[in-house]
Amino acid sequence: MFSTIDSTLLFFSYCVTGIFMLGVFTLLYNWITPYDDLTDINNGKISSAISLGTAKLAFIFPILVASYYGTSYIEYVEIIALSGAVQLFYCFIVGLVLTKPNAATAIYQSFHSICIGLIIAFSMIP
Repeated sequence: MFSTIDSTLLFFSYCVTGIFMLGVFTLLYNWITPYDDLTDINNGKISSAISLGTAKLAFIFPILVASYYGTSYIEYVEIIALSGAVQLFYCFIVGLVLTKPNAATAIYQSFHSICIGLIIAFSMIP
């Protein structure tokens, strides 16, 4: 049986790990794509904000499922890393095909990012 302190520590460890992994995913996503989304967002390009925002949202779906169905903290971290690698590979492939950051590209990539995130998340549900 967990005590309140144990539950609080577990909550913070899951939360901090998820936020950290989201940051790592964001940096790797920005590095893998053929354009610099973070710079484009700072310059006011809405298409980059849509693309990066939905990629991050899609990355969160597997984290949610991993926190709910995972059996341990280590499994939680492994699932996040694996799902992030799959999504980054997908983003790399799409980046080879769609090289111009515009609204149409952002919307197309956004829907596919969400689909990949949901497929990964649903793959973990028993």
